[in-house]
Amino acid sequence: SLLLSLAPEVCYAPPHIMLTGGIIIFLLSLLVDFSFMDTETNTIELGGFDGLVKLKSVEISSNPLRSVPVGLFKDNSNLETIILKFNKLVGLEKGLFDGLTNLVDLQLHGNEIELIEDQTFDELVNLKKLNLGKNNLTSVSTSWFSKLKNLAKLDLSKNYFLNLSPDYFEGPEKLTEINVQGNMINSLDGQLFENLQFVTTIKLANNDLRTLSGDVFDSLTKLKKLDLSNNPWQCDCNLIDFYHWIKTNADKLTLEVHCEYPEHLKGQEIKLLNEDQLVCPTLPPTTITLPTTIPTTLLGCCSGAGVKRIPHKEALVLDVAVAGLILSLVTFAACLPSLSLPTFLSEHFQIKATRAKKIHFKKMFKPLL
Repeated sequence: SLLLSLAPEVCYAPPHIMLTGGIIIFLLSLLVDFSFMDTETNTIELGGFDGLVKLKSVEISSNPLRSVPVGLFKDNSNLETIILKFNKLVGLEKGLFDGLTNLVDLQLHGNEIELIEDQTFDELVNLKKLNLGKNNLTSVSTSWFSKLKNLAKLDLSKNYFLNLSPDYFEGPEKLTEINVQGNMINSLDGQLFENLQFVTTIKLANNDLRTLSGDVFDSLTKLKKLDLSNNPWQCDCNLIDFYHWIKTNADKLTLEVHCEYPEHLKGQEIKLLNEDQLVCPTLPPTTITLPTTIPTTLLGCCSGAGVKRIPHKEALVLDVAVAGLILSLVTFAACLPSLSLPTFLSEHFQIKATRAKKIHFKKMFKPLL
């Protein structure tokens, strides 16, 4: 097993004392702390910690380790700390931590975890610290933390979250610290923190927040430390409500919060702005000038006696927009008996058909001619 192969290192004895296999196993059974770091090991055999009933702390870090077999810790119910950081783990299977009801600290940061099976953490009923930072997570299953009633510190920093759902925090209602900095979060649900009455610290730095509602943190009555720095805050009229919250709760901000947009306010501290600086751009009124002539040429001819009919195979083809304009003019002219329609058209318009969308002149005017 893993530990037996390391026995000369973990179980040292003076040269005159011979360590037989039985003695080594006995000594290993008394082992309380175990660390295995900076090696080339990429697998751990099942049974590696069998019989180590007194083990309280395990650290396996900075190895090219890609998986941990389910059942590895089945004899280690006294474990209080497991550190599996900076390995190459890509997923966690259900059952991996079963039976570890005394575990209080689980560190899994610095891996490549993108999948965690539901109920993986269900038996960690006394867990207080969970670090899943710097992995490849994009969302959280609502069942991951539902049984962690005693969880106090949750670290989801440096992953790939775009938003956070209130469902993520159904269960660990005793949370005091939430770290989600270094993600891509661009908004916060208005009910996100409603059930987290014990939270004192929230880290939201280095995300993609541009604006927030003024009441998003109101339910956090015990909040003392809030980091909102290094977000691209849009300092305009949409930020006014949150601007007032910042001014009222400036003592809770651990770092200054600066505008990123608009350009003339970039770098300015939000709490030092005046409200009248938070304005939204107003677009100038749009006016449309209709052309009085259309630079096209009429294919066909008009005479004082009326519009000359064009044979079907030679029918005039017009751009839809131009035809629509002429149709409007035809309708207008038809209402004025004293106005000669052909004369009106020939004096004011020369029309030529070009464009992809076309219609037949003959079909358009036949009902009116």
